[in-house]
Parts: sequence; structure tokens; C-alpha cells
Amino acid sequence: MNFWSHITKSSLLAALFCAYRQSCVKSRSARGGFSLIEVTFALGIVSFGVLSIVGVMGVGLITLKDARAVQTQATIVAHVRGKLQQMSLTEVSGPKSLNTFVATPMYFTSDGIPTDTTTADLPPYYTVSMVKADAEVDGGDGSPLTFLTRNAQTVKVSITYPYGANTTTNDIPLLLARQRQ
Repeated sequence: MNFWSHITKSSLLAALFCAYRQSCVKSRSARGGFSLIEVTFALGIVSFGVLSIVGVMGVGLITLKDARAVQTQATIVAHVRGKLQQMSLTEVSGPKSLNTFVATPMYFTSDGIPTDTTTADLPPYYTVSMVKADAEVDGGDGSPLTFLTRNAQTVKVSITYPYGANTTTNDIPLLLARQRQ
């Protein structure tokens, strides 16, 4: 009887596959995986990258907060300017008088929405106060140009935030020209 006579094709393929699989297992186990030093270096590099990103995020969030405050204040100034342009520069008192409007403080939310101090659902964040000033601008040569009060008026708008303690104030001068009626 011949040795090859009782070996079939399927048993030969099974034997070859088994031999191949054992050689793969032996070569993988002979490698032994990563060493402790390699793992330590990899963790050091990853942690350095993560800490760098976290450090930059803090600066980015502060910059975002400042940019949002500047943008909101610009919105508030535009709102106040629109209200001021509706006022009369010649009326001394009354609802359309600049004196009456300037004497009343205005309140805005952190998004720049006008609100009242008594409103519970929209608490104020910005406080706007106004003061009439002399209508004076630089004439270009260092000498001031003055306007008649009936034709133009300067209003100093002070935006204070946040509402309450530890506040910051920004002063913005607005030059108002008399509107033709």
C-alpha cells in the first residue's frame, strides 16, 4: 500500500492550511508585540498633542467671548443711534425730546435685545446710559469745528457690562445731525 493512496485532496488542503496557520501563529508570538518603551513614547507624544490643543482652546474661548461682546455692543450702538435719530434736537421737553430720551437708561440682554430690569425671563446684561455733550469734531488742522446745537448734537453713549458688579464700561461718541422734516 502506497503512502499517497489514502490521502485525499481535502485532507491535503486541510493539512497545508493547518501548517500555514501554525507558522503564522508562531511568527506573531515570536514578535512579542510592543515594548513598554514604545508604548510610553507613544503615550507621551499623544498627551503632548492633546495638552497643546487644550491650551489653545482656552485662548480661543476668551477671544470668542471678547469678539461676541464687541459685536453685541455694535448692535446696541446701532439700535441706540436709530432711536436717537428719531429725536428732535430743537424740542426741550416732551416724548420726542433728546433731553428726555438721554435721561433714561436702556437695558439689553447678552444677545443685544432691548429689555427691562423687571423682566425675569430676559435679564439685562448691558446697561446703556447717555450724556449730551458739545457738538465738536476735529477740523483736520487740530482746531475743533463746532456746530450750532439746533443742527447737530453729540451724545456720549456709555455701555456698561455685565449688569451688576465688576463691570466694564465703553464710551462711544455719536454725532447726530438734525433730520430734515
